[in-house]
Amino acid sequence: MWGGCWNEQGAVGGRYLGMRINFLAAVAVAMASGGVVLAQTTPPATAPTPTTPSTPTAPTPAPAATPDGKADPLGGPKVEQEAPKYSLVKTGFNGKLERITQPVEEATLAVLPLNAEEKAKVDAILVKRAAEIDKGIRESVPVLLRIQGVREEGLTTDRQAAIRELDKKLPMLRDRDAYRAEVRLALTPENAQRFELVMNEYMRAATMQASADAKAEGRKGNPFLMSVGESLRNVGLEVQQSYDRIVKEGTDKVERLIEIVQPTPEQEGAIRNLVTDFGQKSQMNPTPAQRGEFFKKLMGMLTIKQREALVGELYGKVTEGK
Repeated sequence: MWGGCWNEQGAVGGRYLGMRINFLAAVAVAMASGGVVLAQTTPPATAPTPTTPSTPTAPTPAPAATPDGKADPLGGPKVEQEAPKYSLVKTGFNGKLERITQPVEEATLAVLPLNAEEKAKVDAILVKRAAEIDKGIRESVPVLLRIQGVREEGLTTDRQAAIRELDKKLPMLRDRDAYRAEVRLALTPENAQRFELVMNEYMRAATMQASADAKAEGRKGNPFLMSVGESLRNVGLEVQQSYDRIVKEGTDKVERLIEIVQPTPEQEGAIRNLVTDFGQKSQMNPTPAQRGEFFKKLMGMLTIKQREALVGELYGKVTEGK
């Protein structure tokens, strides 16, 4: 029903977009043991530059050979084909690693030469995982709000309890081994090996970059803590993806509602305010009673023709001549 689905997601989009970076830090605490790495692993305040696979270096041509096996100076160069190198590691103009903007597992799969069967299997795994994570995030908004401010104010008793609750709701975020094992089973042996190599190469490079950055800022840059921090950053990227999907879904539904009822400027403002208020109160997980109340208020804002258009969209009824 539209009463429950153009709903809270779009409504709270503006409010929660500003909390996204802090939320990633909160997730990092939730997935770490006691949050000890936060002082060493501050996420960037801006989105990182998208990563592209590195371009293989062209091989040096060798002279063409004569029938007796000797080099023929008049035969021109003989180009030897080099096996392509699959990698996420790319250095920017500033000499630093360019950060990927999606979880390392997905970024790696995007650069591998998957055949049609592999791609279909992998896509099914990713879609299923995304749906499960989205469900967990929707159900965890109150918990996440309790974790807010952990970087600035530290771990209170309530925040520690909220972290434990989040970990129970979304253990799959922390358990990357099971996820990666499932992906490897969907790949050919060659691509399964590449999958591990590309991920490991990037994570090593990211750890080295984080350590160098920390030392440049006068911190210790402990390699172990940097490695843990990069793993947590990877979890944060997956949570950010989920949040972005949820917000987009809700925003699209709000825009579809506006398109259907064709409100006046005054009505549109009132509808958007209603949706925002609904989202804030329901915290992206409304009860049936909250949905019913929202729909009742919405219908009260509309004219008879607008109601008919909306009901026709909901139930597929024909409203000709109205």
